[in-house]
Amino acid sequence: METVTPGHQVSLGRWELPIELLVVANLIALAVETVPELSPFWRRTLWNFEVFCALVYTVEYGVRMTLARPRWRYAVSFYGIVDLLAILPFYLMVALNMQ
Repeated sequence: METVTPGHQVSLGRWELPIELLVVANLIALAVETVPELSPFWRRTLWNFEVFCALVYTVEYGVRMTLARPRWRYAVSFYGIVDLLAILPFYLMVALNMQ
């Protein structure tokens, strides 16, 4: 399931493509969310999708950190920092109640 490349990127094998597709879907949802005339139903639906994506990305980050050896090398690698920066804004937004 897991392979480690010299750049300390941890591969999740067959789960890489679904995660990449989720990123694309999340970007599309983010763009749709900017439409001013969006109904409350769709705003709530998009928020729920964003929460789902954040949870998936958090699990992904946790799995990559668990599989990486040594863990700190992944945490400070380019991919580790990008993964962390991908989930931090969501948790800051929730913590600061900025939905």
